[in-house]
Amino acid sequence: MLPPERSPRMLAIMPSVAVVDDDLDACETLVRIFEDHGYSAYGVANGEAALRLLGGVKCDLLVTDFQMPGMDGEDLVRAVRAALPAASRMPVIILSGRDRDAWSDTNVIFVGKPPDINSLMSLADKLVERAPSR
Repeated sequence: MLPPERSPRMLAIMPSVAVVDDDLDACETLVRIFEDHGYSAYGVANGEAALRLLGGVKCDLLVTDFQMPGMDGEDLVRAVRAALPAASRMPVIILSGRDRDAWSDTNVIFVGKPPDINSLMSLADKLVERAPSR
């Protein structure tokens, strides 16, 4: 049974986020932070798991690490856009220690690691608010 603050009705109106990071501690921390800020959050450890998750759960936002074994963050975004038409305009935040400014997808924003949590949450709220599905 869900606690009262996470009732099925509440989950239906909460924004949702998929968090992808191969660093399990970082993933769990981000999931907890998003939940504390009123999001329904799902954490997975790699791009393949993210594709499976997003194939079955509608998310309003994707937050992914850039550098991961196998499918990196950019490859994940391309795979999501190609395989999941319903998620083709979902906003994405890619967390990266590198500076990335050459990206043609306007719904993708690179954020430095480690992110400032207040700035990250403010950005997430803005992206979800203007997302096509909201």
